[in-house]
Amino acid sequence: MIAPENVKIIAETGHYIVISKPAGLLVEYSPFYPSTEDQVRQYLREKNPRKEPFVGIVHRLDRAVSGILLIATKKSSLKAFNEQFSSRQVRKIYTAIVENNPPRERDTLKQWLIVDKDAKRAHILPARQKGAFEVSLSYEIIQQHGGRSVLSIDLHTGKFHQIRAQLSSIGCPIIGDAKYGSTKPFYPDAIALHATTLEVNDPLSGGRLVFQSPFPYNL
Repeated sequence: MIAPENVKIIAETGHYIVISKPAGLLVEYSPFYPSTEDQVRQYLREKNPRKEPFVGIVHRLDRAVSGILLIATKKSSLKAFNEQFSSRQVRKIYTAIVENNPPRERDTLKQWLIVDKDAKRAHILPARQKGAFEVSLSYEIIQQHGGRSVLSIDLHTGKFHQIRAQLSSIGCPIIGDAKYGSTKPFYPDAIALHATTLEVNDPLSGGRLVFQSPFPYNL
């Protein structure tokens, strides 16, 4: 396992922190591995040793995925952000390097996804089945070279391993993602998928907030 870098703070208020998570770092607490939750809690403790901080995980990124993560530091903000995610008021943009060239320069993929909890893997189905979720994303090719493509991905729904499974289903697994068919080597504990943009509403003012984290990988 690579030693995870410290998280980078993108924005901070009295109600939330937005960070850029490095690949290889878990989001939620684990007794066995370092986590983003641990690092943020330690950071807040050092800022105010007299008060035990509140760290509310709003959403998640896979351990191997890097990029923007929003963390609430007030219970009221956690509730407000959770409502936005549940009602799809949030916009999430990712960037990925994939094997092969997608069949179209830009497209919207609407499919059915089912999760195999034992294998910790998502499967894309040809038709609706019991227990499956309808999932959707749009992609656009922004660069191509040597049988690889860089995609900008607008995620419309947010299910387990959704981007990884949907791109694999069109013959374009994310570089480094052996679980979904990638044959190309990549950095340890990482795949070439990065959460680059997050748009949410401010829990106090209601104004639109846009956070960005540059794509850290080269084609």
